[in-house]
Amino acid sequence: MDAPRSDADRRLLASVLLDEDEELTPTAIVEAVLAVRKMALLRQMEEAQRRLLVSGISAEEKQALVKEKLIIKRVLLAMSRPRR
Repeated sequence: MDAPRSDADRRLLASVLLDEDEELTPTAIVEAVLAVRKMALLRQMEEAQRRLLVSGISAEEKQALVKEKLIIKRVLLAMSRPRR
């Protein structure tokens, strides 16, 4: 899994991981990383949607953007399922 790229994502991850009131467990770390990943995926989907609204893009480009959005939705759905 990639490290968060934006300063805001890194600050969020650090604040979650460094909360002294909460014990730092592997589960807490995974949850923090997944939360940051979810935010990145949502931004990626928003960007794909913005690009879809641009007039004059080719049918191939539209198809690729729709496919990208579908993949992101599937990843987000998989992330929201309870873990065992």
